Amino acid sequence: MRLNGPKDNVLVSVIHLGKFFQNIFLRVNNGFLRWRKGTYDTNTMMILLPRCLQHSACTQNVVEESDNCKRCGRCPVGDVVEVGRRQGTRVLTATGGLMAREYVRRYQPRLIIAVACENELLAGMFKVFPRPVYALINSRPHGPCKDTQINPDEVEKVICMFTPLEVDNKKK
Repeated sequence: MRLNGPKDNVLVSVIHLGKFFQNIFLRVNNGFLRWRKGTYDTNTMMILLPRCLQHSACTQNVVEESDNCKRCGRCPVGDVVEVGRRQGTRVLTATGGLMAREYVRRYQPRLIIAVACENELLAGMFKVFPRPVYALINSRPHGPCKDTQINPDEVEKVICMFTPLEVDNKKK
């Protein structure tokens, strides 16, 4: 990793603090976003998923085109894609930070709902600052970077939390 300035020095410091402090930092960030009470149209949000959320035995290519998911139920990707479709929010799957930053550059979302492990979330948040990122930490029942999990209802709750009431009511 190449360090370019003070933002990157802070990043390295936070990443070395350990999972406990990373988790606190992410919770504070999410709390700040809730406190700010910003509202966004669902089409200006982006749900960003890690590749490791897809089942390891799946042969479908959901990177760059999450709609390729066959929704077999072995992983949460299909359910999150369905949440995005229902809410009118773009869902993208990235293989890593570089691809995730490229998505942000290309689509210019006003709010990113990111699912990943603590390290990836923190690194990504610092790289796209000052763009707001709501962080959802995935669970890792099979170890890191393999068949990770997220509850799609959590993703939908976050979308609804930042959606103006009248827009949210139209979707029901």
